Amino acid sequence: MIRIHKEQFEPFQILLNELELPAKESLAVLLRDFGFKRKHLVKCHNTLLRQLLHAQEEHQFSGVNFLFFQKDGNSIVIQHRYERILHQVGEDYVYDRFECTSDTNQRQVVTYTNMQQPSK
Repeated sequence: MIRIHKEQFEPFQILLNELELPAKESLAVLLRDFGFKRKHLVKCHNTLLRQLLHAQEEHQFSGVNFLFFQKDGNSIVIQHRYERILHQVGEDYVYDRFECTSDTNQRQVVTYTNMQQPSK
């Protein structure tokens, strides 16, 4: 008998699996700041998943995911802009930017990258 946890195949869980811990924590704080939780997710449009599934020998990915949350008549939309450059040797380049807008016109932007700024 094989047991499969269906959550692992949900687009939002797959998106979370692609995030590094600081980006994942930033997304959690963003949701909390707006008063939402994962259970309020209505729709997750995961472009990165589609790119990864259709990639053959690709080493660079970029695009936007859309997350729609709703509760008690209030809504937020999170645009997740991402870039990934996979390297054969060394650390992959990761960039995540979460732009959250509420239906009451509140807005917050959080950015994460694993790239170090060169010292001057």
